[in-house]
Amino acid sequence: MKKSLPLLLALLGVGAFLPCSSAEDILAGQKLPALDTKTGQHYDNVTVREVTPDGIKIMFDGGVKTIPARELPQYAEAFDRLKAEVPVAPAAPVTPAPSADPSAPAAATDEAAWLPQNNADVVACSLFVDVSKGIGHGGGEGSWKGSAFLCNLGKTTYIYSNAHNFDGAVDFQIHDTKGTVYSDFASVEIAGPNQAFWKASGYGGDIVRIRLKNFYPQALTLDSRPLTADNAKGRKILITGNTGGLGKITELEGLVTSLAPDYIIIHNAAVEGGNSGSPIVDLSTHKVIGILTWGLKLDATLEEIWSKQPVAQRQGINVGAGLATITYVSTSFEQLRQQRVAMNELKKRIRLLGLLDTLIPAKQGVFVNTQTIVMGDYTVADLLAESANHPVVRELLRLDKVLRAKGGAIAISNAEMLKLYENSLRVCLSSISSERIAMETTQSATFFMKCNLKRSRVIDICKAYENLCARSVDWFVQQQGSGGKALAIDSHVRLPPLRSGLKGLGLKE
Repeated sequence: MKKSLPLLLALLGVGAFLPCSSAEDILAGQKLPALDTKTGQHYDNVTVREVTPDGIKIMFDGGVKTIPARELPQYAEAFDRLKAEVPVAPAAPVTPAPSADPSAPAAATDEAAWLPQNNADVVACSLFVDVSKGIGHGGGEGSWKGSAFLCNLGKTTYIYSNAHNFDGAVDFQIHDTKGTVYSDFASVEIAGPNQAFWKASGYGGDIVRIRLKNFYPQALTLDSRPLTADNAKGRKILITGNTGGLGKITELEGLVTSLAPDYIIIHNAAVEGGNSGSPIVDLSTHKVIGILTWGLKLDATLEEIWSKQPVAQRQGINVGAGLATITYVSTSFEQLRQQRVAMNELKKRIRLLGLLDTLIPAKQGVFVNTQTIVMGDYTVADLLAESANHPVVRELLRLDKVLRAKGGAIAISNAEMLKLYENSLRVCLSSISSERIAMETTQSATFFMKCNLKRSRVIDICKAYENLCARSVDWFVQQQGSGGKALAIDSHVRLPPLRSGLKGLGLKE
């Protein structure tokens, strides 16, 4: 018996349309402005693709979803009518299913088998990143804390976090609120070129995605819809993470206030340090739309280079990156560690250029007083110690030894002394220049690393120091050709003091 068309339409909340040939056709192609389920799931701009006695299949703004009948009590009578009309089919012989190939990938489904229904579910999928030993921005050993989260793409579980959480990390642990430690890493990826780029501050690529060997059903799901200014602004969001690094996952709610270029989310949730790597979750769907990112902003660049303990503050505290459009490239935790090492080594080379600037050739050697402050927190002794095995230090120690020997037992002319000094400094400058060029032109640096290099200005500072030191060497060359008449000491080109900032180096702030 055919059911009453107006009754079924009323039960399913659909406006009137032309009669259909069967009950199963009634919802095909129909559109609903919104649909809510028993457990609070909300779907906008719904198109019903299919209805069966067990539920309906819909298309909506977030994708495709099959909703079981038990989640739609408002349509209970319609489902009951459909069940009453389903004929009982005769039993068919059962054919054993072929054995599954354990190495074959699982078939894709419209939706994850488990989806978070509330804030507590999101908290359960949030993770702590605890770095117990790492290499800090000053080169010393340090420790820090951050956030991450589990997220399923099909039948693969990933951990999403920030690249800067692992930048220089040596020993670390990723775990959840129950103490479960996740270490079954299959691969590590990082945001590719021009991805997650916040032009306002020059940060970019600060997202890592860790594929796990095991599948964890209870994980968050990404919202696949790209963000736009229209659909992002005003969204209610939830950010869960290790706020303040206090070892507790907190729930911070807020709004998306605007969308910057390249899908950069600006929000007003009260996040703090430690939230780096937290998910930005749409409260209406409990799906992930982005990741909180961009962590430390250190002192002005020169102070960072010349301070043994750079002062850091949270940068981009109300900023995150949309995840729907991000593409990734392969990396490793070791590569992230090595990139921090490389950055610190380049800062050491800059400090060695500062050391060259302080050395005045004398018959008693170039290291007359090793306690002389070169710049900032560093003395001559500090710089010799931190780069003890570098060719520049070895060359300077060799020069110091030669000058002392010649100045004592054997007479040495000023011209010969200046020539030894000039040759040694040229060797030192060449060594540092080649290392800087290698760093500047490397093809192995991640986009994250390239952004850090550009934003920190260390390449520009190194070049400026090289140029000034080369001009200083030329001054000593002129001294040799002055015919015994010394050039005025105030004509000697020197590195500007720390307080001069980038402007003193001829660089724009």
